[in-house]
Amino acid sequence: MYDLGLPIIALITDFGPYGQHYVASMKGTILKINPSANIVDVSHNITPFSITEANFVLYSSYKYFPEGTIFVAVIDPGVGSSRKIIAMQTKSNYYFVGPDNGLFSSIFDVEEISEIVQLTNNEYFMPSISETFHGRDIMAPVAAHLSKETALKNFGPQLSLEYVIKINELTPKMKGENRIQSKIQYIDSFGNCITTIKLDNYDKSKLLKHQFSRENSYIITVSEKQHKGSFFSHYAEQTNKEKEKGVIILKKDSFNFLELSLNKENLASKLNISVGDIFYLEIE
Repeated sequence: MYDLGLPIIALITDFGPYGQHYVASMKGTILKINPSANIVDVSHNITPFSITEANFVLYSSYKYFPEGTIFVAVIDPGVGSSRKIIAMQTKSNYYFVGPDNGLFSSIFDVEEISEIVQLTNNEYFMPSISETFHGRDIMAPVAAHLSKETALKNFGPQLSLEYVIKINELTPKMKGENRIQSKIQYIDSFGNCITTIKLDNYDKSKLLKHQFSRENSYIITVSEKQHKGSFFSHYAEQTNKEKEKGVIILKKDSFNFLELSLNKENLASKLNISVGDIFYLEIE
């Protein structure tokens, strides 16, 4: 049972089902420093090394937590290298701790940042630091100290946002008048493919200046193959005839991103789509 009056530390990693002891050691490290911390598991099943996928999961979940929550993201293919580890606070009072590798790209898009620091002060680290497990030895103890109201400035020097890494290829682009280039940023358990195209409450992409609707038809090019697509408000709206023809469903997902899917079928498996794949959407 969580006590919402106590600090929350939310964990997201790519450790997977066989990395439970890694997660447990991070939690133990936190609880030794702050036994009162509430620790929440966001996900430990991020595809190994997938910064793009982790960025989406973090972005789509953080705003549903109480203000003051500290998010620790350990998707860190550069662990042990010269890459920085950072901690930051948003003006809306959320904290994020993780490697400076693009993990927080979508957070930068929607949040104003109050402060970013590079973690260098080993006074707040574990006494012995593994070259390959900074999640346990640096990020977890820093999060625990943050949960005890240690000021960010104590952990290391301030950084300017312009010197923090951002994944620019997540931004969809117009390629000509009627052709959109985008990327698959997440695939859920049903094989639904979440794109990087953000829609508003009226199914419009303001960035691309396109209104998605049933009135348009679309050609989706992925892995050099073309497929017909139509925009729907929900899966069951697709007719049996459209399904028989293999028409791909375009719809707004529950986090306002454009999703590619099939009704009661796994689109990702059927078309061999992976996170990070580039695709094109031609408006007919």
